[in-house]
Amino acid sequence: MNDAIFVFGSNLAGRHGKGAALAALRNHGAIYGQPVGLQGQSYAIPTKDQQLRPLSLSTIRISVEIFISFASSTRSFSSRSPGSAAASPGIPTSRSHRSSAMLLRTVRSRTDGGTDE
Repeated sequence: MNDAIFVFGSNLAGRHGKGAALAALRNHGAIYGQPVGLQGQSYAIPTKDQQLRPLSLSTIRISVEIFISFASSTRSFSSRSPGSAAASPGIPTSRSHRSSAMLLRTVRSRTDGGTDE
């Protein structure tokens, strides 16, 4: 059984129409109209609002922290996301958590540094 979860950026309208969101819809069980969370073998992290404008990094940070909490509480979990170090199936959970932690550190450094967009 493949326990990899494809992590993708979504919009709050749940319109998975382009890029990684479309790949999640077509190949990983994402649900059209569902903007956040676990969907099939995918996990949506909102990065845009309902009008497809970028969300602030502080807002995205909250969603990333929720995702990391989800990943940490799911023992047989590995993540796949476009361009991440854990982009291959079968990556050990500990490595996946390191990739998630790197993502969170990046978001934190940008939000803590005084810039929000």
